[in-house]
Amino acid sequence: MRARGATLYINLEPCSHQGRTGPCAEALVRAGVARVVAIHQDPNPLVAGRGFALLGAGGVEVEIDPALAHEAEALNRAFFHFMRTGRPLVTLKSALTLDGKIAAPEDNSGWITSEKARAHVQQMRHLHDAIMTGIGTVLADDCLLTDRSGLERSRPLLRIVLDSQLRLPLQSRMVESCRGDLLAVCTSVASAARRKLLEERGVEVLVADQPGGQTDMQAVVQALAARANICR
Repeated sequence: MRARGATLYINLEPCSHQGRTGPCAEALVRAGVARVVAIHQDPNPLVAGRGFALLGAGGVEVEIDPALAHEAEALNRAFFHFMRTGRPLVTLKSALTLDGKIAAPEDNSGWITSEKARAHVQQMRHLHDAIMTGIGTVLADDCLLTDRSGLERSRPLLRIVLDSQLRLPLQSRMVESCRGDLLAVCTSVASAARRKLLEERGVEVLVADQPGGQTDMQAVVQALAARANICR
């Protein structure tokens, strides 16, 4: 009742379909909202103007104000990218020294990035649904590849290891901490016995072959897109 007669300002068209939540447009009509000012039409083909139409049919005044279109698109960047390309948005993270090195010299082991930069990495991990690394990093660091921001996640973080021969150690911290959140990407040369051992420990294995015996990164991206629950 408190929303009756109110004006709602929103960066994206209210949805008109059943996703992880019910149709937002219907909820606004039921709540008695009088006016909706939105910046973007939803590029999701399940919506794409239907939310605005539903609002109008329910007696809600609709205004599309593109004044902050750039800022609104930045807020929805990953969603817009997926809807326009069918691929998840990928962020490349790399730690580099000023002279372009990715690791400390052998006589100077330790971090090459500051504490502030490492905290920013955790914030980046928190904003992503998956994080990927190569088997070389796992073998060298025995990393966990987790979100240590301390913030509540909307969905579990998927950890991905590119591991063409399935060398991922069974006693690694990643495998031992696996709770259905670890994906190992290999090629067909990987041992079937090794795959079985990893799967018995809850590791999901994806075979993605590319000519020349390398991992097909396009296939990996497509597999991630296929499993994305993009409906809001």
